Amino acid sequence: MSLFTNFEAVLGMMGALLLIYFNLLLLCLANKTFKYYGVHIARFLTFSDWVFLFLLSILLAYAVAADNLVVKGLVFAITTAGAFALFVDALLFRLYSIELEPSSIKEFFVDRKIFIAQGKTQINLIIFNRISALLVTWLWFIVSLLFDQNIIWATTGFLAQSLFIIAKSRYKISVVLLGVVLLYPLYFFIDFFIEISYLYGVYIAVTLPILGFVLKLKYQYTEFFQNSNSFEHIIGANSMAIDDSVTFKPSDKLLLDVPINDTHSSSSFGLCKDANVLIISVESLGKKYIDYYNGPARFSIFDKLAKQGIVSKNHYCISANTDNALFHWYQGSRKNPYASLTKLSRYDTWFLTSQNIDSFGMKQLLSTSGFKNILDNKFIGAIKSQPTSNHWGGSDQVITQQGLDWFLEHRDQSSPFFMHILNAQTHVNYQVSNTKKYNRFSSGSYGRYLNAVEEGAEWVENIFEKLSNNGLLEDTVVVLCGDHGQSFGEFGYKVHSNAIIAEQILTPLVISHPKIKPKSVDISSHFDILPTIFDLLGVTDVCNAYGRSLLSDKAFSPIPLYTKTHRGSMPSSFGYVDMDKKILIDMIYKKISHLNHDDMPTRNLSAKDKQYYLNLAYRMLSNR
Repeated sequence: MSLFTNFEAVLGMMGALLLIYFNLLLLCLANKTFKYYGVHIARFLTFSDWVFLFLLSILLAYAVAADNLVVKGLVFAITTAGAFALFVDALLFRLYSIELEPSSIKEFFVDRKIFIAQGKTQINLIIFNRISALLVTWLWFIVSLLFDQNIIWATTGFLAQSLFIIAKSRYKISVVLLGVVLLYPLYFFIDFFIEISYLYGVYIAVTLPILGFVLKLKYQYTEFFQNSNSFEHIIGANSMAIDDSVTFKPSDKLLLDVPINDTHSSSSFGLCKDANVLIISVESLGKKYIDYYNGPARFSIFDKLAKQGIVSKNHYCISANTDNALFHWYQGSRKNPYASLTKLSRYDTWFLTSQNIDSFGMKQLLSTSGFKNILDNKFIGAIKSQPTSNHWGGSDQVITQQGLDWFLEHRDQSSPFFMHILNAQTHVNYQVSNTKKYNRFSSGSYGRYLNAVEEGAEWVENIFEKLSNNGLLEDTVVVLCGDHGQSFGEFGYKVHSNAIIAEQILTPLVISHPKIKPKSVDISSHFDILPTIFDLLGVTDVCNAYGRSLLSDKAFSPIPLYTKTHRGSMPSSFGYVDMDKKILIDMIYKKISHLNHDDMPTRNLSAKDKQYYLNLAYRMLSNR
């Protein structure tokens, strides 16, 4: 069969071509759903995806029509290799938050032992089931096309498996079954589609590109058209690449240096000498959600603390992820770590949480930071053999009841204490224990979150009450903040860990003690919390810190912001914040923006400006 005849056959079998195209779209969507499960990065197929897969469908349809087994084998081998690369890309992202691209491959092989060890702790049965579904789906599709050419059966198996992936959960198996049932009416029309005339095939082949071109002209600045396809980063075709030839302005070169601040330089040094320290970080508590910052949720305990403390108008968590937040609290920056609590040799150090800290290296981080007593959901639940109840960890009420009881019974009464408490109920899926009392908002995701935040305020008050009843709150420096924020669809992002937008990166912060005069600061970060505490305690034997005491008159130093998720070898979103601006770089949506603290645009950037800020932010982050 000649080349022309083959392509004529492709046009004459437009029904088969469209079925192949539909199958490939489903595979790509299933792969994206698997890749971004639990991360809530937008999973839609971009215009570039649709175009690329349409061209691939033509190639596959041509191979199906070809009489030459060599042509068939070559086309399907290349296609299978591409699908496998797409699958590996999704798996790497799920396990390590990196993508399959040249620099990541090099990094993986250099540190392969570490990656493999980490992967063993991350993978679970749910991931394995979805991996199996993806592989079986693709093999079924390829084998059917290669040997049987029965597109109906290939489509049946493919749709059933893909719907399982897209449904994401065995609890939604009804969605899969419904999809399979709906396939049967398709059988009656398959023969008709395959016999579509040559002229109709030509009509579709001509009009589809024209339609795509018109839509792109009209909506070219939308995410659908601007975002990259699922394949370009795999071959290293990243349009947002670092340009080593960029020269930085003399004023910006200061941003590349790591600012090291003396932690005991304010006039309040030693104001709270030998005081206890209590840090309460509320899981996923964003600044914009509580009433002190004009948000909808009531959190009156914050107002009470603010009357005798330092309040930050814009407090940055640096990276919207709990383990990263803890790292920046207690370890500083990666290139300037300091063993924080080991300097408080006289203090009895405790970490209490209803979360499971076995994952992500959190337990090791807490130990190396100097916490001598660590009570997590497993330990607390074992104290009185009470099961935990929270989806993400354990019941927050277990902390206030059993955890604090254990602390009061076993603490070193001859020493002041340093205690950090982290809850769990405000983590997605947002659980409320007392639904009769805390139900002001809807039962949707956002409403459940706000209800959980309001109950979280009561949880904080219960901690204060218990410590106060035991005479342990009168001389205690109290820090109340969020570990990070939470987003609900702003700019296409949900939950946390995947963006540096205000909803995820800004949290409330108050540092309170009866001796502190009320004060507000315009901007702060997690780096500043420990230096402020050291300043109040009068601790001198500390290393220089990447951060400053909020009681000092030292100016805020620009700080990098970044996500836990990656795009290639770089964070999927990163940038930096200064007193008067925030630079946001989004590798997923391919955006570089000049913003204020509320993410409102303050300046239009040229292509040259964007490349400059991309390089500046990347170098700034790399140096830290």
